[in-house]
Amino acid sequence: MQTILKTTPIIETNGKLSYHESAQAYNTIRLPRQILAQFPDLRNKFLNIRFKITYFSNYSDICKFLWEMEYRNQDPPLLLYFYKKDGKK
Repeated sequence: MQTILKTTPIIETNGKLSYHESAQAYNTIRLPRQILAQFPDLRNKFLNIRFKITYFSNYSDICKFLWEMEYRNQDPPLLLYFYKKDGKK
């Protein structure tokens, strides 16, 4: 298992998914300052930092996954939600 960058407090913040014209794809997620402050290694341009996305379609699978992570003494994951901003398209 990969080493997960650690943080201590609970952080709740909002961000924006951006469309990249030249790539013709939604491929940019800008991380808010609060996240960058908790994970200073993300600012290091020389580190090869990757991410993993795991999608669960139901809560029972999420609970099982989290229980297994806790049982293995792994750090909790970062939760990322996609939502539409009210009143805007």
